[in-house]
Amino acid sequence: MMRKSKRLASFGLAAWVVLGGLSYGTPASAAPGKGTTGELLTFDRSAQDYFIRLTMNTAIMIAAQINKEQAQCVAEWYPDDPKVVRKRNTEILRIMEKLPETYPTAVVISIIQKECGKFGQ
Repeated sequence: MMRKSKRLASFGLAAWVVLGGLSYGTPASAAPGKGTTGELLTFDRSAQDYFIRLTMNTAIMIAAQINKEQAQCVAEWYPDDPKVVRKRNTEILRIMEKLPETYPTAVVISIIQKECGKFGQ
């Protein structure tokens, strides 16, 4: 039981880092219109790609601490192949266009969970 509680505590911290910390990580991000997906979509494509890559790398690191199979799944879905990364980023950005009022990290994490299962399980 102690091990499971430790895993859940790790997941709680990890979720806060990914969902809160990467959503621009400042108190201003809680203000309406700050740090939203719509705002990210106004940035140039290289900044959008960088944001997605950063979120993916963080998710892989966190998953590796909780569930190595999930980390492997994410790494395989979002590999270091530039052609695949470009395709995945385009898919992610298309989904983000439909959800401008949400937080971009939440969109990316939702996509990862759809592909590779929920974090912490």
